[in-house]
Amino acid sequence: MMNLCEENTKVTIPLVMKAIGWEFMRTTALTMKDGGQELANKQNGFQMINPTENWFPGLKEIQDYYTSWDWCYGNTPKFHITQSFPVPGGLIHNTSGTCADVKVTMTVESGKISDITLFVPEGFSSFGFTGEAKVVTGLKGKRFSINAFNELENSLDSLLDEKERFVTECVRQVMTSA
Repeated sequence: MMNLCEENTKVTIPLVMKAIGWEFMRTTALTMKDGGQELANKQNGFQMINPTENWFPGLKEIQDYYTSWDWCYGNTPKFHITQSFPVPGGLIHNTSGTCADVKVTMTVESGKISDITLFVPEGFSSFGFTGEAKVVTGLKGKRFSINAFNELENSLDSLLDEKERFVTECVRQVMTSA
């Protein structure tokens, strides 16, 4: 992709609009054949429109709707994001000696976080818990964005230990990679 001005320094927006208008006037709609000057003469020219509220009452309302969060994100189908993260050696104490991963699965419905599941490897939890856990309930119902995560993280930051900070960074990465 490139800017047209890089190819031809004489290109301007009015010239591009004129060229596009000319193509529409000289090309038949159904067959896409070039009718040349003869067809263009039959078209009675083209007129630029002014897409403003004055010319088209209600246009602003339509524009606001189609640029709103509800339209852009709220209509998205349900989806899941899953990512695995290798746990740094100093944060895990497993007896198998194998590399362990924390796995985060996030479910998003209609643009909002509906569920977050965390897979905890053996030796990671100080309480001895391993397996899947439903977590981070503070994010449930929030719009799927990094802002939701930042709000939660800021409120918890002073309470988190090194392992919990690692997990929150994993969740952050899931949200920012989507």
